[in-house]
Amino acid sequence: MVPLEKAKTGIKGLDNILKGGLPRNAATVMEGPPGAGKSVFAQQFILEGLKNGEGCMYICVDDPPELVRRRIRDFGWEPQKYEEDGLLVFVDCFSWRIGGSGEKNAVLNEMNYDRLTDVIRTAYDSLKEVKEQRSIVDSMTTLLPQLELQEALRFLSWMKARFINLSKNASLWFTHKASLDPQLYSILLDNAGGIIELRFKEEPETLLRELRVTAMPFEVPTPRWIPYSIDKKGIRIPH
Repeated sequence: MVPLEKAKTGIKGLDNILKGGLPRNAATVMEGPPGAGKSVFAQQFILEGLKNGEGCMYICVDDPPELVRRRIRDFGWEPQKYEEDGLLVFVDCFSWRIGGSGEKNAVLNEMNYDRLTDVIRTAYDSLKEVKEQRSIVDSMTTLLPQLELQEALRFLSWMKARFINLSKNASLWFTHKASLDPQLYSILLDNAGGIIELRFKEEPETLLRELRVTAMPFEVPTPRWIPYSIDKKGIRIPH
């Protein structure tokens, strides 16, 4: 069997759990409630790719790209440099709801399957010369309900075929199960290869955050919950 290629997440404890990182040629669903730290995972995943010279596509649905850039700067990196070098591209699927976007790659006026796939295809084509890529959809919870059901099904199938199966793309899709229609969530999982669950609960003077790996291609899952914390340097997992 050909060894499964992995993309390091940039979080050492998680990479140890995943035996090297997230799988390429597959999408991984990261599921958890608001406040669990999904966006912090996203920044570290993208920064690790940039550090390794990979092409990175960030599909922004919950927040505008400029806010994501600001978060990347908070980690001490300047995203503009990587955009100019053709290693980082943003897709704005947020701003059409508030009247327009100044981004090069943006859904304008109305969200539908054709507009969405056209803008993602254009953004991705700018990364094709880079051998290895990674991509973020933040989040599927917000994106999928903006499409008609059949369009959502087509979109997930298209993403899997175009950007995952036929490339060395490690894709991370964020979602919150409780906020997504059960049918859509089930179809989302059918098109993904791995699942990482996050949860948190309040304890006296702190928040207890935990994760577990419930599915991963060709791997035995890690069903036990593992604690993690978030500080100014990002996600930390005991290792």
